[in-house]
Amino acid sequence: MEIVHNDKQLKKYLRLETHATPKRPVLVDKFLEGAIELDVDLISDGKKVVIGAIMEQIEMAGVHSGDSACVMPPQSISKKLEDEVIKISKKVAKEMRIVGAANLQLAIKDSNVFLLEANPRASRTLPFVSKSTGYPLARLAVRAMLGQKLNQLPELIKMKGASVKVPTFSWLKITGLDTVLGPEMKSTGEAMGHGPTFGTAYLKAMKGGNKTIPTTGTVFLSVSNKLKLEFGDVAQELIDLGFNLIATKGTAAHLRRKGIDSKVIWRISDRKQPDILSVMRNKKVDLIINLP
Repeated sequence: MEIVHNDKQLKKYLRLETHATPKRPVLVDKFLEGAIELDVDLISDGKKVVIGAIMEQIEMAGVHSGDSACVMPPQSISKKLEDEVIKISKKVAKEMRIVGAANLQLAIKDSNVFLLEANPRASRTLPFVSKSTGYPLARLAVRAMLGQKLNQLPELIKMKGASVKVPTFSWLKITGLDTVLGPEMKSTGEAMGHGPTFGTAYLKAMKGGNKTIPTTGTVFLSVSNKLKLEFGDVAQELIDLGFNLIATKGTAAHLRRKGIDSKVIWRISDRKQPDILSVMRNKKVDLIINLP
């Protein structure tokens, strides 16, 4: 699986990564650049559909859902769009005659809801949803498969506060693996956090995954051209929180045009000092935000 942006990239992928034949064709889908991806876990007895959760993927579209942090309930979509997601999920479950558990993956772009896939099975997020809501959805799904009705359950299970699931990776043990995330899953585990707010839940989840989130210090920024336009607000928020900013030349120039000060740090390929590697080795950076 690969995201390609032009004919040259497509031809390279087909030449190096696939063994396509008339009997083994390649499926090409349109990639929704900049979309918000959602997961829906539901259970059904064949007639009544119970929405266990709607989860919003925190990483950008194109990152495998197993490698993306996610939050429930969603934080970035309107009530109108949430109702549309629920309507679509129920309709799909009934048309597929789901009895048991199912998982749907959807995307929102320009206020339009797209159904990416529907899987008539329990997903890896079902334990996370059950832990967050207090409803044993796997057990309830099995009971539905054995003929028990779900009439006692609400059509949408609601929860207090927020829950966040984050992936954990084994980069140190699995050497040589490209650390840039994409449509193929690379994580080897998960951690979750629950709290009264999204921020609290996210911090707990990160700590559960043995990740430290600094509250002061220096942040290194390196942002690709295609994402620079969306990044000014984040940089300003970091300054408002008291962080110092260092950045690659291009990112620093973009921030300067927005009136945001940062110190230029050279890339390793620039062969100038100080570069980011020397800064990291000297422990002069507390957080790295790298968006390739």
